[in-house]
Amino acid sequence: MLSYHSGVLKQFQEYRKQFHISKSTLKSYEKYIGKFLLFLERHGVLDLSQITVSSILDYTNILAGYSSATGHNSLSALRVFLRYLHETGTLDEDFADKVPNIRYRRDARIPSAFCKDDVHRVLEDVDRSSPKGKRDYAMLLKSFRNS
Repeated sequence: MLSYHSGVLKQFQEYRKQFHISKSTLKSYEKYIGKFLLFLERHGVLDLSQITVSSILDYTNILAGYSSATGHNSLSALRVFLRYLHETGTLDEDFADKVPNIRYRRDARIPSAFCKDDVHRVLEDVDRSSPKGKRDYAMLLKSFRNS
């Protein structure tokens, strides 16, 4: 996926490892920052010192069609990366504060359309005598508890 800027992404990953960042966070950085770097490459920004507020905002505009979670994660990773570029001297200015925020609540859920009696009826109707029925019951139970 990434070609021209892959070296800087690897350097960033190595830099972040010193902060004992989890593997999943590093993988997330690779995904989201990789997309940003690919965007820059496709728009002719081959020297990262040429990043501008305008190029950052152009990138954030393409995230408008994504879920709020994806947008939030993308922009959070972008802020960390822009701070890194500033700390390492690639960027003269720290653009992290220029990246817009997306309101996102991790615990936001679609409210259940079921009343308690409906939930109990559905759960009672599951045949729990087979492994498949036990699995279905567990999945439904979890689903109803999370809503």
